[in-house]
Amino acid sequence: MRLFVGITLGWALGYLAVSVIYSTPVWLDYQRHAPAYQWVMVDSLVQAIPMALMLGMAMAVGMRRSQLYLVKGDLHARSSMGLFGHRSWRVLIIPLAIVLAAISLSFLLFRLRSQTLTTSAVTSALPILILFPVLNAINEEIRFRNVFLAAGLPLFGPTSILLMTSVFFGLAHFGSFLGTSGAGGTTASGLVYAGGAALIGWILGRATLDTGGMVAAWIIHGASDLVLILGYVLLR
Repeated sequence: MRLFVGITLGWALGYLAVSVIYSTPVWLDYQRHAPAYQWVMVDSLVQAIPMALMLGMAMAVGMRRSQLYLVKGDLHARSSMGLFGHRSWRVLIIPLAIVLAAISLSFLLFRLRSQTLTTSAVTSALPILILFPVLNAINEEIRFRNVFLAAGLPLFGPTSILLMTSVFFGLAHFGSFLGTSGAGGTTASGLVYAGGAALIGWILGRATLDTGGMVAAWIIHGASDLVLILGYVLLR
């Protein structure tokens, strides 16, 4: 329990540091003047502060990479969810990535239906279009799943800790770009997106626990993050 509380404290201290950064004149000025897709990339890097604190605390007490799911995992492991026919994650990764990305894209297009979009920035934004899904997916998997699953599984069991991390993941997306903070965002859109994120979080958590690693969850998560960053790039 002390480890779980310590990790939660590390998460809270990390976000305290993030909030301090967000309130500085330098950050506020950068956010006002930089293209949205650029500052959201920087924002993702800032969000690595709580991730680093949580990971550092877990490793400081002797947790190994395999215990923290910081390994490839067994992609031949079968899904524990009957909905997917108990197929292996090696078979499920690409279809799930495509389906969840398509759902995110549909929601994105609906949300941006009244906005002016442009493809003029796609070429210059190409490095970020590549880097953001890779880095942000790793960041969020560690920050919202890997460490909490590793510390909480012995305490709460798989179902309870999955539910906790999924709800946590959903709430964290309530005020995000496709939630309430983006163009045309409302409480209703925030609730819908938070609910969708929680469901995705459950699937990603299952992938992590079933395979014993993070690659399956990382690939599926990265596909949806590609849609997210594309929305920022397309906004004028």
